[in-house]
Amino acid sequence: MFTNLKQYDDAIAAYKKAIAADVSYIYPHVSLGYVYRELKQYDVAISCLEEAVKLDPNYVYAHTQLVKLYRELKRYEEAISSHEQIAELEPDSAYSHTELGLSFALNNQINEAQTAWQTAIDLFEDKELDHLHKALYTLTLGDETLGFQLLDQLFQTDIDPKNIDLVLTDVDLLAQCQTKPEGLVDFATKLKTKKSELEKQSDLGNPSSE
Repeated sequence: MFTNLKQYDDAIAAYKKAIAADVSYIYPHVSLGYVYRELKQYDVAISCLEEAVKLDPNYVYAHTQLVKLYRELKRYEEAISSHEQIAELEPDSAYSHTELGLSFALNNQINEAQTAWQTAIDLFEDKELDHLHKALYTLTLGDETLGFQLLDQLFQTDIDPKNIDLVLTDVDLLAQCQTKPEGLVDFATKLKTKKSELEKQSDLGNPSSE
């Protein structure tokens, strides 16, 4: 992130110069979109990113940046459209489907959300972050008991607090939905409590020097 307005102005000038030199070069469009998003000039940011997607419809990163903006502005239909394109580009990525489901849920399209989440569950791999997400999305599919069982099993192992943070990001989005999954508040509380415990253990194991 830039620290002052002049840096933003310099960045905008540099990216516009790069675009003028070669309008088909995608990266300055994406970078310009990022700068305008930081400046909260959302309409301009969206135009830059939409241009990037036109230049390369297969560039997933541009789609993901567009989705962030659409969600911030509560333009959920457009977020869904972008996520559907991401899911088509990365059909074997569990997270392309969890994110699609989140956009559906934010738009209160619960059946569509659950279909996407079920696809994601079938694609999760055997690693910690995926297991944590599997517990969450099992809960969102209505199996609260199994969701908590999966979470409790993970709590018997050493968990990276950073992975808990990543799951809590999804929990926070689910909490914004009109129709919230049963047990979501308790699930979030268990995650936050576990994270706090892990951080305390880390502090005890690494005492600061006086």
